Amino acid sequence: MIERKINLPLYVLAFVITIIIFGIGVYFGSVIDNSNNQNIKNDVSDLSNKIYATQMLLLSDDKEIACVALKEQLNSFDSQINDVGQKLSYLENSRSAVDNELKKQYFILETNSYLLSKKQNSNCNFTNSKKDVLILYFYSNKNCENCVKQGVELTEARTSFNGTRTYSFDGDLNSPVADALKNKYNVTSYPTIVINDRVLSGYYSKDQLISEFKK
Repeated sequence: MIERKINLPLYVLAFVITIIIFGIGVYFGSVIDNSNNQNIKNDVSDLSNKIYATQMLLLSDDKEIACVALKEQLNSFDSQINDVGQKLSYLENSRSAVDNELKKQYFILETNSYLLSKKQNSNCNFTNSKKDVLILYFYSNKNCENCVKQGVELTEARTSFNGTRTYSFDGDLNSPVADALKNKYNVTSYPTIVINDRVLSGYYSKDQLISEFKK
């Protein structure tokens, strides 16, 4: 029988190297997350300034020109807001990097855009076919079995239907603006979707949502 000797120094060296590699990975991961957070903060700040400037359009005496310009700006905001939302979701879901204060700032941004869109629908002389379908989506990352699935169905539905604007809110974040909207529409469970002030509680499939959009 061959007696095997344990090379303790070799095992210690391997362990130390493993710890160093792990530490380097954590460090660079943290640097990347901080950089991504800062980029998102810059995006939110930039959009906030643009939305504030756009609000001035509502004071214009030329309603027709103001409405056309407002719609163009809101279309641009919609794309940028969705982009920021996707970045936040990536950090939260893929890297577990959650910045609640940044999310709250993002919710304020969404709410401002939502209120501008409501003003556009009510103040501008657009036909019903040109008015935007405004969607509020309330979800929870804690106690909601169908929220992730509902988010996928909602994304597919709005992609298949032109003229929608979607604003998503984590109802458990204690965001003042999200809580105000929850109180307005009496949101008590998740998922809940509000489509042009119509409240839909519970899970809805893509086809069911498209049917609701058409109303």
